Amino acid sequence: MRHKSSGETSGAFCLIRLQVILLVIALLFAPRLFAGEEPPPPDTLRTVSDELLRGKLVKLENGNVIFQTTDIGQATVPLGRVRELNLGVAREARIRTSIDVRNQRKVILSTRNGRMILKEKDIEQELPLSDLKGIDEALPPGEANWSVNGRAFASYLEGNVKNFSLGFRFDVARTTFEHEFKLFAEGNFLQDRLLKEEQVRRRDFVFGTSYRYNAPLRLSCDLTEDYYINRFAGFNFRSISGTGLTYFAVREADVRFSVSAAATYVVEDLLNKAEDRRYFGARGRSEFDGWAEQRTFHFRAFAEVLFDFEETKNITATFEALFEVKVFTYFTLGISLRDVFDNLPPPSRFHHDLTVTAFLGVAFGGKGP
Repeated sequence: MRHKSSGETSGAFCLIRLQVILLVIALLFAPRLFAGEEPPPPDTLRTVSDELLRGKLVKLENGNVIFQTTDIGQATVPLGRVRELNLGVAREARIRTSIDVRNQRKVILSTRNGRMILKEKDIEQELPLSDLKGIDEALPPGEANWSVNGRAFASYLEGNVKNFSLGFRFDVARTTFEHEFKLFAEGNFLQDRLLKEEQVRRRDFVFGTSYRYNAPLRLSCDLTEDYYINRFAGFNFRSISGTGLTYFAVREADVRFSVSAAATYVVEDLLNKAEDRRYFGARGRSEFDGWAEQRTFHFRAFAEVLFDFEETKNITATFEALFEVKVFTYFTLGISLRDVFDNLPPPSRFHHDLTVTAFLGVAFGGKGP
């Protein structure tokens, strides 16, 4: 019988030791291989009434936390009713801390002791949830909204003159999230009933354009140009150029309330070879514009004050309220009241001119470049 050499014995021993090591490694990793990957811990949200929701944070938008729960589906919780929000794991997210919805930045978002942790590059910031304006909000649309509006109206004016008016108005607007551009034209055909010796037909027209840049912090920068033709008012034409700022106390899709101030420059080409006028002025304006019932009902009200720096004592103001309702998809019916005030009217003239107008309009629009 042949006996094993010492070299064979040593090789067999090394092989057995290697098998034992592999067996130990397999036993250590076998539970993980068979158990599969464990799911991440859920996000949790606790309300001020002590309700506990488990699931996943979807987004924070328009002052509401959208939360996908594990048992009752998607829940919408107003931000003011959230006591505590905890994320199960850190994640990439787009967050916003300013008022401007366009100012979103990418961070690694996590929570610690009920506070939000924002990690951006090597900088970490800790904030309460109430300081965040948005998380993973929908980005503003890039396409422009176009609208075309036409209107035929009949009105009656009571004041320094008493007359009926038949006229038209035409508007074209292009609006994006940042820019608003408008063109309009309006014409009136009036019959003055105060002149008993001769009925006088008056025609006056106005054309205009405006541009608005919607800046952050609910501000907009405005440029306007209005061009009037009205020989009955004593001039061949009047041009009013304006530039200023508008602040929106409310700027939502269906409701707007704003106040604005602008500097103006006026050029008047007077009749009968009178010397033309050129002067600076100012304009203050407040406006409310709202839609209801899926944009079926529309209400608009504004007040405007004009200052003439050449005649500093002269102030004119316009107040108007308009209500219209949409009918048959593309048509509108409406009525408006307008009062024009002059604090220094000519001798034997009144301070107020009140106009009541009824109109039939057509409106349509869509998205485009």
